[in-house]
Amino acid sequence: MIYARDGLRGLYQGMSPNLVGSTFSWGLYFFLYGSVKNYMSEEGRRKLGPHNHMLAAAQAGLLENSLPPSSISPVGVAQLLSCAGTAH
Repeated sequence: MIYARDGLRGLYQGMSPNLVGSTFSWGLYFFLYGSVKNYMSEEGRRKLGPHNHMLAAAQAGLLENSLPPSSISPVGVAQLLSCAGTAH
């Protein structure tokens, strides 16, 4: 239906802000994941087991998702506006 009305361009509308926003979001997540693992391993003095890696990933995910998109980057605001802008 979108393709019939808006063509190929309509299918990819809003993709650029999503890609940029996802890049910032995943970058923040992996930074937080590394920081939490470093803290849990007592600055690299202790080896972490698999359950510690899962716990670090969960904590990083909670921290990253607790921030509003506009605090990650101004692109988050543009992403929200483009998604909420026009309803088809």
